[in-house]
Amino acid sequence: MDQGIETICARATPPGMGAIAIVRLSGPRALEIIDRCFLPHRATQSLAEMRSHTLIFGHLVDPTDRTAIDDVLVGVMRGPHSYTGEDVVEINLHGSPAIVRATLRLLTEQGARLAGPGEFTRRAFENGQIDLAQAEAICDLITAQTQAAAGVALRQLSGQFSDRLGTIRERLIDLLAEIEARLDFPEEDIPPEEADRWLLMIHSVGDELSRLVTSGERGRLLAEGARIVLVGKPNAGKSSLFNSLLDDDRAIVTPEPGTTRDSLEAMIEADGLPMNLVDTAGLRAVESEVERLGVVRAESEIRRASLIVLCVPVDEPWGRKDEQVWQLVGERDPIVALTKCDLNPTLDPAKVTERTGCEKMHRTSALTHEGLEELIAECSLRLTEEAEDDQEQADPLVSTERHLDELRHALNLLAGAVRALADPPALELAAADLRAATGHVDGVLGLEIGEEVLDRIFDRFCIGK
Repeated sequence: MDQGIETICARATPPGMGAIAIVRLSGPRALEIIDRCFLPHRATQSLAEMRSHTLIFGHLVDPTDRTAIDDVLVGVMRGPHSYTGEDVVEINLHGSPAIVRATLRLLTEQGARLAGPGEFTRRAFENGQIDLAQAEAICDLITAQTQAAAGVALRQLSGQFSDRLGTIRERLIDLLAEIEARLDFPEEDIPPEEADRWLLMIHSVGDELSRLVTSGERGRLLAEGARIVLVGKPNAGKSSLFNSLLDDDRAIVTPEPGTTRDSLEAMIEADGLPMNLVDTAGLRAVESEVERLGVVRAESEIRRASLIVLCVPVDEPWGRKDEQVWQLVGERDPIVALTKCDLNPTLDPAKVTERTGCEKMHRTSALTHEGLEELIAECSLRLTEEAEDDQEQADPLVSTERHLDELRHALNLLAGAVRALADPPALELAAADLRAATGHVDGVLGLEIGEEVLDRIFDRFCIGK
């Protein structure tokens, strides 16, 4: 193992007080450093003689004065059969922040340095333990907010996505080799059946990439969550509905119109789908600067929304303010929620249907919780209905915008290769497009990627992973 590589250390468990904390070491000097600071409980035991993937109980001490720091369990995982591919040591100690700080200070004094965000996983990637798609899946798995999002990340981590891309890459390289071989003999005519076979191969690969991209739109939704934005005129019951859906008093609710001056956001889960509910300021002409900023933010949230819920109170007739809101959101096909259904109604639903074209409306009450489950079910259905009959949509393999962007670029280049193979075929152009498309697949797997992109990817990770 290269002794020029630094040995790194970091806390691998979340910060704060807890029963147990884990401090991780990785690098060529990991065993040497811990050996100086560790006294086995039994004199017959030795870290140097420990088999890989075993634990030993003992005492962590400062070697300069033999001051005890904690009673610990030390795990040894020798490279290359470890997470990073290097020698790895994990110190299990009591979860006092003071003990963790003392341990990290001790390890750095003995020659390790503190790890940066994602540096352990980056070493795993650079040492060939995982590819880049799997490395990114680890971060997604850690940050997953729902079981469905965790499932996408776990499928990526298991290699299913990488295997699919590996097969696509092999087919592209085989096709590229055939076309480039033909370039060596430009004087020979290309039989029509051979050009047709190349086109068939490109279309087949394109179909595979298209399926991954289509399912990836749902995968990104599962990973990042949908934005469900509640909109309406002032005092339409948006904040009360928001609180009831959360079962928590997050938003201030008063009879006075315009109470909400800013957008509030909170996450709920429905059918495995994370939904970020957003409560917005009432949309109306305003006089104060604070209210104006609230309306500006509400309009911004409308543009960002995955789905809009238009709140229409039943205790007021449909009027000019409702018309103004509809002008802003009508083209986004909102779900209409009739709010305050525990009050005496003065709203004529037929008038709402006449003005909006919406025949299906959900009766809701923040007070009695009437219609809340049905409203959330409708939101979930709207967001997932395209995946109902498609298993690949239901269990997507792609979930990040970076991967989707690379795959979309590859698809566009394949379309260019198809055009280049039209009669008469331009083999040089087709080969260039296929080579570039392969490069975008390689970008997902990390086979061709720059340091700047790697830095950006691993900066998303927590320290210690």
